[in-house]
Amino acid sequence: MSVNPTPISVISMDNLLFGTIRLTGTGYEAQQFPSLYFMADNNRFVRLRPFHRSGFCIVDRPSRFIFIEASYGNPKTAVYQCELGDTKAGIQATLEALPVTQVQAKPQNPSGLNLYYVTDGAFNGTMWFTSPTTQNTLCPVVVRDFTDRTRAPHLGHSLISKNALINFYNDNYPGYLNKLLALGTKAQSVTVQMADQTQQTFNISSNLSYFPEDSFVDANAQFQFISAFINGLST
Repeated sequence: MSVNPTPISVISMDNLLFGTIRLTGTGYEAQQFPSLYFMADNNRFVRLRPFHRSGFCIVDRPSRFIFIEASYGNPKTAVYQCELGDTKAGIQATLEALPVTQVQAKPQNPSGLNLYYVTDGAFNGTMWFTSPTTQNTLCPVVVRDFTDRTRAPHLGHSLISKNALINFYNDNYPGYLNKLLALGTKAQSVTVQMADQTQQTFNISSNLSYFPEDSFVDANAQFQFISAFINGLST
């Protein structure tokens, strides 16, 4: 996979498909920067991963196949799957046509075979699957993507719709979404202090991981550093 310097033109509001977000039993997990999934009209793919134990990364591929599933934490025993496709237009059309039942909040007593889309509240923008074969237990819909069908897919977190993703960033980290989108319009770099007290500037490119958790005392320190890095991106 090639390493491409910023700006990465695929990263734009128009190309933003959806995101993935970590959930708890009561809503969105605190202290996170959800990943953003982009695809251009020529079907070039980017998964922008701001915060992960492996670090900040712009995953950039010439193409990518995306599907969603519900598996109760075990991808080998998925109870629901839907192929979204490998084209921008196809993915958008498939998402629009999903046979969802819209609910204002995560159902407390689901029944039957259902794919729920939550329109408000703590789980706004997420999807949940239930069926009688799983004792009507709700399972979050998560995102998978791959380039080669013969290899294991990337295992993403729970799907969150584009609009809910935008709202999450605007509500919790005002201005940060515009900063992240600037990775698609301007060359970006970061200057860090090395162990010998010298400073070194790194140009930000795709397909490289920056600021992994094991470079910090803990995940909170990593998060705070990445937060400052995002806020410092040039717009």
